[in-house]
Amino acid sequence: MTVLPVTGAARTGVATRLYAFLATYFALQAILRLLAVSSLGLDDAEMLVITQAVQPGYGSQPPLYNWLQVAFLAVFGFGAAAIVILHFVLLWMVYVLVFLSARIVLDDEIKAAAVSLGLFAIPQIGWEALHSHTHTLLSLTLAAATLLAMLRVLQRGSWLDYVLLGICFALGALAKYSYVPFAVALLAAGLTIPALRARMLSWRMAAAIGLALVLLAPHLQWVWTHMDETLSRTAKFKIDDDAGLLGLARSFVAMLAGVAGYVALAVAVFATAAFLPLGRGTAPATARHGLPHGRAFVLRALLIALGIVLVAVLATGATEVKERWLQPILFMLPLALMILVEPRLNPLRERLLITISAGIGIVLMVALAVTYLLPDLHGGPFRATAPFGPLAEDIRKLGFEEGYVLAEDHYIGGNLKLHLPGVTVAEPEYGLWPIAAGAPPMPVLFAWSGKRDKPPRPLRELYDRLCGPEGYGDPSATRLSAPYEHATEQRYELAVAIVADCPAASR
Repeated sequence: MTVLPVTGAARTGVATRLYAFLATYFALQAILRLLAVSSLGLDDAEMLVITQAVQPGYGSQPPLYNWLQVAFLAVFGFGAAAIVILHFVLLWMVYVLVFLSARIVLDDEIKAAAVSLGLFAIPQIGWEALHSHTHTLLSLTLAAATLLAMLRVLQRGSWLDYVLLGICFALGALAKYSYVPFAVALLAAGLTIPALRARMLSWRMAAAIGLALVLLAPHLQWVWTHMDETLSRTAKFKIDDDAGLLGLARSFVAMLAGVAGYVALAVAVFATAAFLPLGRGTAPATARHGLPHGRAFVLRALLIALGIVLVAVLATGATEVKERWLQPILFMLPLALMILVEPRLNPLRERLLITISAGIGIVLMVALAVTYLLPDLHGGPFRATAPFGPLAEDIRKLGFEEGYVLAEDHYIGGNLKLHLPGVTVAEPEYGLWPIAAGAPPMPVLFAWSGKRDKPPRPLRELYDRLCGPEGYGDPSATRLSAPYEHATEQRYELAVAIVADCPAASR
């Protein structure tokens, strides 16, 4: 029996089921997150520190995620719910936007759904993004939106399509700087295909790029005047001073390792669906529909973007390329893999691909529940299960509930802000935050981890800037401890010290 190919026009109605599945999936993830843990991971805790004021820039990251978080806190109220809702709305959008892009390229909703669900097979998206990532997640969402906008430019080319593309360019750059190579690669890929070149070289594209630059101008001016802050985290690239062949080799290996770790599982999933022996009656379908030259455009954009990143890595001597830094580029991997294996697919293989990918997503949801609720079985608790709620109650019993918190890092500071919402929090990286003019003298709480009996030097320096050196009084430390949520043995320890009054804090 021969399985007849089904054309894209006949394979409709998949989108509604996909949207419902994804909405249910991420709603359950959000509920799990809110019910299972009461504290914040590293990235989310940072958000509560750096959203204490709206600013044109925040250190080494662009400000768009911070602005969105401020808006969600205003709408949904201060607390973990506003953080979780923003996170999973963005993640849901990634899957939907990838589906819409794949539908344009392939003109087939079943294949497009397989591409979207294939994101579950990318560990940084299917797993890591479930419980961490802020700026990286937003850059991923906007890269997916930009791809869709560019495909619509290639498909229709209306003024509205170009305007939306320009807005996506600007928002993507405001999300994370690692987005920029992806945007450049889209433009370059279009230029390499003669049939698409007119759309790239039109006045409308020039207007779209001009619009993006106008929207970016205020932030670019901030970057120019705050270059030290913008470059404050370049150490994480582990730049090698060796400019010779050995240094280039280290950089190349770092890039290769980063890409390999990102793509391995997805390649295995698509290869299984395409090449697994399924017996007779599974002849591949041959009909291919979709955007003219769209398949070539996607493959070239992916290769060009990786080439740009490789050149940057080799030029700077970076010896570490973390997989999450590649998200604004390699989210296209499932679509590229679909294009490559498409000649071998038929309805049976497509269903197998969808089943495997959706199954991975469900397994990951169960795994996250186990990680949250059974940390002893998992081997160690997540940061978000640290018992900051009970620790905040202990701090209240010490007589501190409102005032200024000087925390060792933004993980401690953000979690104390979550459970003591009336405080202002500062830590060494982002420094002091403004308080209301004319505020009365207030107590100051030092908070740090480890076995030290005195606040670390950076916290004392913050205190001197905030209050002046007088009145410090060398406060003694109180050690607090509580078990991690859902853990039987592991405990989180925090040292605190309180200065009763900070007379200069209102300056």
